[in-house]
Amino acid sequence: MNPSRRGKIARLPRPIREALNQRLNNGEIGAALLVWLNALPEVRAVLAAHFGGEPISDRNLSRWKQGGFVDWRQHVEAQEWVGRLMEEGDEIEGEPGARKLADRLSAPVVVELFKLLKRAAASDDPVEHRKAVLGAAQQLAQLRRADHRLVEMSLLTERLAVNGARSQTGERETAE
Repeated sequence: MNPSRRGKIARLPRPIREALNQRLNNGEIGAALLVWLNALPEVRAVLAAHFGGEPISDRNLSRWKQGGFVDWRQHVEAQEWVGRLMEEGDEIEGEPGARKLADRLSAPVVVELFKLLKRAAASDDPVEHRKAVLGAAQQLAQLRRADHRLVEMSLLTERLAVNGARSQTGERETAE
């Protein structure tokens, strides 16, 4: 349960909230959902313990649709997005130029930083604008430092491989 949510539906057990969110996502209408929810023994127990047994109302469901359900959908979309990135990573694994997941994630992060900057530029509040720009710049600088460290590590790895190959060739020549 999201700690900021304290309503009737937010207090229900996670599996029931999950089922409700799935049903909402599938387009089920409120009246049928209320009948289903209020008939569940687990729901009645929560309502009795915290809300004097008062059933879940249309207003409770409407608030959930605008809050908890929206959060759930965003979470599901984020999970699907990461899943797609992982699948793409698996597909290109071993291909020339294949990159690690963190490398692939940096591009969408930069896009999101750009969106933040764009919203900040449209803001009339100079303090909020400055805060957003500085925050995005700090995040971008961290990404750039990480990119530079990866390049340095890659060059070092190549250098070590070349030196190792030279060393082995020199040892063979000495042995002969």
